[in-house]
Amino acid sequence: MVEYHSDLGTKTLWYQGNTLTILDPSHDAYSTVSVPGSIDGMLEQVSTSQGLTIPLSDLAFSDPLPETPQGDHFRRLHRDQ
Repeated sequence: MVEYHSDLGTKTLWYQGNTLTILDPSHDAYSTVSVPGSIDGMLEQVSTSQGLTIPLSDLAFSDPLPETPQGDHFRRLHRDQ
């Protein structure tokens, strides 16, 4: 569950399995959409199909920094596997 507050009001999102539900209590409305079963797939679909960008969603992807620049100023940390 994600709940966020902005100048446009409060929204609550639930993602479970293949369903994403968004509640807008200030307008007494909700919407449910079928989405892929992975978080990456869900975030990609709602971004491209519904035009929805979930706050801080970049941090929810399985690889949140896939294109980090390499060099003296930027270094990507790697975990030993």
